[in-house]
Amino acid sequence: MIQSYDPNDKMVIVRNPEFKEWSVEAQPDGYPDEIIYRFGLTEEAAINAIQNGQVDWMFDPPPADRLPELGSQYAAQVHVNPLSAFWYAPMNTNLAPSTTSRCARR
Repeated sequence: MIQSYDPNDKMVIVRNPEFKEWSVEAQPDGYPDEIIYRFGLTEEAAINAIQNGQVDWMFDPPPADRLPELGSQYAAQVHVNPLSAFWYAPMNTNLAPSTTSRCARR
């Protein structure tokens, strides 16, 4: 559950104190008690924070030109996974200029 949120700094997520364990398998060991997600770090600042032990993970992959260096220096830690989503810009086709005949031509 979200303990605190500052869109200009960080979000702190903690375990739900109301959670009732109904099965050991439902909550295996290894789940963190707290996750701190920091906002606004540049890629370079995030890499430096990881190298200094200040953070454990970064949302965006490292820059492509840094991958060979980071991949060899931190082989057990560097895992690049493609984003399983896509970004798009929705457009309201009921408003100009989409409503003009020129835009309607195929």
